[in-house]
Amino acid sequence: MARAILGNHSAIVLPRAEQDRIRRFYRDVLGCEIIRENEQKDDFRMGDNFYIGVLYEDESVAHARRLFAAWLEHVVGLTPPAAAAAPAATDRPA
Repeated sequence: MARAILGNHSAIVLPRAEQDRIRRFYRDVLGCEIIRENEQKDDFRMGDNFYIGVLYEDESVAHARRLFAAWLEHVVGLTPPAAAAAPAATDRPA
């Protein structure tokens, strides 16, 4: 039997021009800790064990990438019978 859950990492792409506002929002409004920051990407810890990466792009790129929504980590564990029955990652139809 397969078991899948959302992991403890997420990421979004936002406009670089909003970086200061975004940092203040996550830090001051949501209470996140900024654990890494630079011009390209900030990493925030929310609570004890959830991490959000904010990738900064120019407005046109950020807008286009936002159309794909947020990235969420998926964690999948397979019990031995399910693992044996699961197709290999390379077993894709032509």
